[in-house]
Amino acid sequence: MRRTHDNSEPSTTYYLPHQGVLREDALTTKLRVVFNGSNKTTSGISLNDILHAGGKLQVNAMDVLTWLRRHRIGFGTDIVKMFRQINVHKDDWDLQRILWLDETHRLVTYQLTTLTYWQKCSPWLSLRVLQQLVNDEGQRFPAAVPPLTKGRYVDNIYGGADSEEEIKEMITHVQQICHAGGFPLQKWTSNHPKIFQQLNLSTGTTGPVQFEEAIIKTLGLCWHPSTDSFHYKAKTFNSTNFTKRTLLSEIAQIFDPLGFIAPVIVREKILIQEPWLLKSTWDDQLPLEYVRRWKQFRDELTQLDLLSISRWLSLSPTITNEFVHNRVTKIQEELPTAVWRHVGGIYNPADFASRGISPSQLNEHHLWWKGPEWLAKPPSVWPQNTTNTSTEVSLEERPASAHPVAVEVRQHPLAEFLNRYSTLSKVLQVAATITRAIQRFRREPTPETPVLTTGELNEARIVWNLNENTQLPRQHAMAKLTPRIDDQGILRLGGGLKNSLLDPDEIHQVILPRKSRLPTLIINEAHQKTLHGGAQLTMAYIRQRYWIVGGRKTVQAFILRCSVCTRFRATRAQQLMGQLPTPRATPSRLFLHTGIDYAGPLPILKWRPTNAQP
Repeated sequence: MRRTHDNSEPSTTYYLPHQGVLREDALTTKLRVVFNGSNKTTSGISLNDILHAGGKLQVNAMDVLTWLRRHRIGFGTDIVKMFRQINVHKDDWDLQRILWLDETHRLVTYQLTTLTYWQKCSPWLSLRVLQQLVNDEGQRFPAAVPPLTKGRYVDNIYGGADSEEEIKEMITHVQQICHAGGFPLQKWTSNHPKIFQQLNLSTGTTGPVQFEEAIIKTLGLCWHPSTDSFHYKAKTFNSTNFTKRTLLSEIAQIFDPLGFIAPVIVREKILIQEPWLLKSTWDDQLPLEYVRRWKQFRDELTQLDLLSISRWLSLSPTITNEFVHNRVTKIQEELPTAVWRHVGGIYNPADFASRGISPSQLNEHHLWWKGPEWLAKPPSVWPQNTTNTSTEVSLEERPASAHPVAVEVRQHPLAEFLNRYSTLSKVLQVAATITRAIQRFRREPTPETPVLTTGELNEARIVWNLNENTQLPRQHAMAKLTPRIDDQGILRLGGGLKNSLLDPDEIHQVILPRKSRLPTLIINEAHQKTLHGGAQLTMAYIRQRYWIVGGRKTVQAFILRCSVCTRFRATRAQQLMGQLPTPRATPSRLFLHTGIDYAGPLPILKWRPTNAQP
């Protein structure tokens, strides 16, 4: 931080509002200064509005923890005031000004010369500096590269190895590479603290290491190096306002990157679905019965403090990108002759992550933490078949619907027949074939040719048309069509074209409903026959025989779903005209610029009549 000594201000200046935040549970820096880079200025723009956030360089917490669990010996350290170790270019100091009262209560101005908290670009810049440090110094300190690339989490660095010699070399290289970049380290922790004594490093603290995101989590994951185990640190919720907004906020405060307590969290997510069924707004108070169950669930979360999860996965260094290859090879060799067995739901640990259990049950749930006991025994004692056990059936049973009346919905046989085929021509062919077969069974005369005739196909169309003789009320949508039923029992369109010379099917079209499978097949046929014509052309083709109620919108919707038409509706690339050369675009005197076509000599055959004079 640098105090300004001149009273003049440059044209581009930004004053950062700031205040102190006291964290009594912090192990080192209990008082932190928080800067507000999103505060709007008189121009209506804040500093964060003009800063670029940068790409994603942060390693996911799940990846860091998984990598840390692979090694027998683990360690962690913290960069001292990481942002304050990174200098900002002098040209940007005036964008990080603050106001301060000195000992005489006189207002003075300071420039922040290092990276500042709560600016949009600060996290990316800090991680980008560490990345550049690895690129510059990684060859000198190779053992420090894995912790700084795989074990970096915000301002913390985690690493691990399987022997004391390896962990000592790694810690030494991490310390040296960070010293080369100007990043002092503190709060060294490990499940083997004697290593720090041998390296003359001060641990600074023996407390747990808490993993959390950028904001403080109510339920955080902690690593206790003394027992080399993971624990959860739960705090009580004090909110008395129970709305959908507050409930979602409480769920978001649970930090479980490795899914240790997934069976507990899923119960909370299932419970949160009920307010949506009530159709309440975000800030409406929830019913008392629901609030009671939610309070009970919050009280149960405190029992997660009793969980103790081993950090090390007990992997041997011999488990190596080679062991996996050998296992895969063996599986592939034995796969053709393998005997597959069914594992019932009662033995599936993932089943509890989808159904949910209480925190007290999770703590003693051997199946969730260890898997089926019989899996560690010889295959001869494995269960042979569990598909018909009554226990599994009870676990797979779903709660009954809230509406006890069960109605069996059966589709009409003709509608089911239409849904089997995608084109109208196929439907007519199958229907005509069935009709011919019925006629032959009845010993009625049928055409001898194996090919279906036009008459048979036309007869098949009659099957799918409306033929119910019902008097329509005046308010009915089809009443204005003046429908009538012909001698074949088909509902047709009325109108005043009875004496015209048009085809009878065009004068009195067959009336069809809009919401049916048959009109869809008819529209598809017309669209294909018109070579993917537009709505007007497709409608004209259809109305040679049919009148679909509300057909224009139905045809337009069908064409919008047509994949071929969609491709043709795409915007085509337009070729831009090239720029004319300067001689053609600027005035000049005659024949100053000329062009010559090189075509070579052109032989000309001169023809003269025989009686012509020379």
